[in-house]
Order: sequence, then structure tokens, then C-alpha cells
Amino acid sequence: MKNKLFGTSLTLATLLGVAMGAASCGGPKVDPYSVDLSIDPTGAHITMWHPFGQDVGPELEKVIDDFQKETGIRVTVESREGYDNLKKAVALAASGRKYPNITVGYPDHFVEYVDSDIIVRLDYYLENDKDCIPLKEHVYNIAESDFYSSYMIENKSIEYDEEGNPYILGIPFNKSTEVMTYNKTLMTYLNSLDKDIVVPSTWQQVRTIGQKMIAKMNEIAESGNLVIVQNQQTKEFDRVAEIKDIPSGSKLYLDLSDSTFDVTKFRPISYDSLANFFITELRNWGSEYTAVDKNTRQGYLAFYENNTKQKTKEMMQFFRDLYADGILGVPKTWEESKYSSNPFKNCLVGMMVGSTAGVTNSVAAGNKFSVDAAPVPFNEENNGKKYVISQGTNLCLLDKGSEKQRVASWVLLKYLAKYANGLFCANTGYFPSCEFAQNSEDYQDMLNKPTSRATPAEILLKNTAAVNTNTYMPEANLWEKFVDAPFSGSASIREDVKEIVNNMLFSEASFDTILTNFYTSHASYVRK
Repeated sequence: MKNKLFGTSLTLATLLGVAMGAASCGGPKVDPYSVDLSIDPTGAHITMWHPFGQDVGPELEKVIDDFQKETGIRVTVESREGYDNLKKAVALAASGRKYPNITVGYPDHFVEYVDSDIIVRLDYYLENDKDCIPLKEHVYNIAESDFYSSYMIENKSIEYDEEGNPYILGIPFNKSTEVMTYNKTLMTYLNSLDKDIVVPSTWQQVRTIGQKMIAKMNEIAESGNLVIVQNQQTKEFDRVAEIKDIPSGSKLYLDLSDSTFDVTKFRPISYDSLANFFITELRNWGSEYTAVDKNTRQGYLAFYENNTKQKTKEMMQFFRDLYADGILGVPKTWEESKYSSNPFKNCLVGMMVGSTAGVTNSVAAGNKFSVDAAPVPFNEENNGKKYVISQGTNLCLLDKGSEKQRVASWVLLKYLAKYANGLFCANTGYFPSCEFAQNSEDYQDMLNKPTSRATPAEILLKNTAAVNTNTYMPEANLWEKFVDAPFSGSASIREDVKEIVNNMLFSEASFDTILTNFYTSHASYVRK
């Protein structure tokens, strides 16, 4: 908001727009930065839009049902079925001020809301949160320090005051990252054939281990014995041609005789998101993705400049070679549009890098094999630096409603971000936004649920959460959960860099040609 309290005057056009917006809403516009947070919001009716479908939406609605009972605040919840659809819906509603009181979004969504002057800075609310009253004996208070700093960075990288100090535009809600899921059953068997075949930690290990995996998979295919069995007493492995040939005293361990398995299509590792792949590996190779001028909020491409182009091309060469050698795959390798989960479930992939929000999609039906999770590979030649992308959205308040509705919306934001966050994350696979949620009974119950009472999907979710908690989060492990600062156009650039990866893997064009063409087609984001 361009509000006088923050040292920026309102233009005549903005004032006219505010007046028209207030008229269309049927009442005077409330200054979001002078709201009396001590008023009782009980009975207020607010709206919330979210992007979730049938997998997550019902879980959010359960949490909000609890909220309504605990506070007496009415909430109308509507799904826009997807993050892009949500962003477009809010943008379309901006001119008529028909957007919701509260919503979620990525940082680049918030950039557009800043440009539309509809998002509320949260600094005032955090500073005065102590004034909020208990509701039905429930006290909901938050402070910026409550939330993991790695998640707050993105909410403070969007808009700045004249001195370059960041405003807080959101509070973390449903957070995720990337992990490497792997076929534990297959990897255990291959390790019995070659002790050097283990789950890799670095991309250099991916190369050497991947070569060994391919060699062993070819040996298995050439033998014609694709049914792997295990002796129940000695635990030793053997192979037979068909399931009917399993000897007495042994049991089926892994069946590769299924018609969907084709060793010529096998790849040791795949990467789902081409955008995440390019952005993450730029960092792993010491390059840079984009840069933002804090004063103008203008964003620029940064990976083909004098100080970065060599590192960028080294990264591209490493992965072009890895693909050409049959070690790396992407969804297009198997004619898939977005994900590698189907090839993975058909044993055409040994390991798969993808979002933690979708790890359960790698669980094969009928317990065909067991799946586990590990950190994503890093570049061992990057001075010990390890990068993993931070994903998931943040909660924000939009400039709408009476004073009572605005307080009610703030209370809901606090409830979702902190007090019910552990329950929501335990039921959806997202990661907690803060220690309060991490240590909550609901989240700890999920983490500590005995394996004997957990489904394969629940076990994988637990193991994925353990990677995040025990590997990514501790500072001593030197992992950086990064987010690139958003700017107007950053969402479209993120979408477009997928073509760089496609050209890198599926064409013979020189890297200079690929990168020069990209810079030429995105000239408005090139630093002069």
C-alpha cells in the first residue's frame, strides 16, 4: 500500500481509484494501518481464496471449521483450483475490489498485488499484535521471530522503503522443498551385486554410481531372469525367469518382468521440474539466476553475464553429458508432460528429484517396492555449498473490509500460520512454518507414528519430513534453502527457462547460442 504512514504520498489517480473502490464496496475505505486490533472480531464474516484441490483443500477446510468454532468468526472458503488460477482470479478482481480478505500466494504473486496496490504490509500488525484480545479464552499472538528465518526472507524481498528496508508482505504457511526419492528395494538389490552402488550425495557420485547401475541393469535384462527373489532364511538374493519359478523357502522381492519395464528406457536418476533444475544447479555451480534492484524493483537475468557465463556453461556441459550418457532423465525422456512418477513406478528410474509436496505419487500400487527419501545431490566442487529450493506459499491480507473484518482476517492468518499449522502440515505433507508448529502434538504424532501402523505413503512422508528437519534445517549441515527475489515478470521467466534445459538436453546447439537467444528474447530483463 502506498500509504502516507510509510512516507509515500497517494497520487490523484490512486485517490480516485480508492474513492471508486470504496463506493463499489458500499462504505468508506478503512486505512489498513490504523486498524484498532483490540476490537472484538466475533461475528465478522470474511472470505478466503486458496489454490488447493481435493487432496489438500478438505484438510484446510477442516482447520477453518475448527477456527470458526474457536473464535466465532465466519469464514467463506473458496478454491480456485491451482496457484496460477488463484493469481489470475485475484488480479481480475482487483479493479472491482472483489478479491477476498485473505489468500495465499508465492512471492511473485505478491509482486503483482503490490503493483495493483491491493496487498497490505504486515509490519503494523506484527508491531501491534499485542493489542489483540483473547477469543473464547484462546490467545492467538505471533511475532516475526516465531517463524523460520529461511521462510521469512521471501516475504521481505518484494517491496522496500526509501532507505532500502524491506516491508513484510506475507507470513509462511504451506512450505515444501525438493528431495530425492529412490526405489529402496531396487537400490538394496543392486548394492548386493556391487557394494559401490549406494544412494549418492553429490552429482559427481551420481555419474559414477549411475554408470554402475546401468551396467547391472543391462546384465539383469540380458540374463532374462527378471524376477528377483530373496531366501527367507539367509536373506540372499537370486533371480528366476517367472514368478511360478520361485523356489520353496524364497519369496518375491521385486518383479521386473512386467511389460512396462524396458531396460533401454532405464535412467538412474530423473529431475521433475525443469525450472527448479536450472535455477538450483546454477547456484550449485557458482552462478546466479536473477538479480533485483531494490529501489526500482526491476529484475534482471544474471546467468549469462561476464562474471557468471563460464560457470553457467560448465553446469550445462555437466548435465548435457550426464543426459547423453543415459544417466539423467527428465519427464520428456519418457514422453511425460510434468513428472517422472510413472516411469519411477515402472522401475524405469532408480532415483527421482521432485517436490516434497508430491512424494506420495512415487509410491507404487500394491507395495511393488519400497520408497525412501534422501537429500538432493549437490556439487562437491562448490566449496562445500549445498542448495535446495524453498517452495510453498505464504499468507497475505488484501486491502478489503471493515475494521472488524480486517481484525478477523488477521486472526485467521495467525491461526493458520502458527496455531493450526502443525495439524495442517501433519495431514498434508507440508513442512511447519515455525517451531511452535514443528513441536506441536499433531506434527510430532505424525513424525513418531510407529512404522507398523503406518501406510507406505505415511512412512515416506515421515522420512521426507526427517530429511527436511535433520538435514536441510540445521545450520551445521551447510544447506541453504534459497528463494530468488521476485519481480514483475519473474514468474514468466521461470516458466521460460524450461526451454533452456530442453535445448541443453535435446539439441546440439552451442550453449552460447542457447543463452544468447534467451537473452535476446527477454531483452527487457537484460542489464544495460
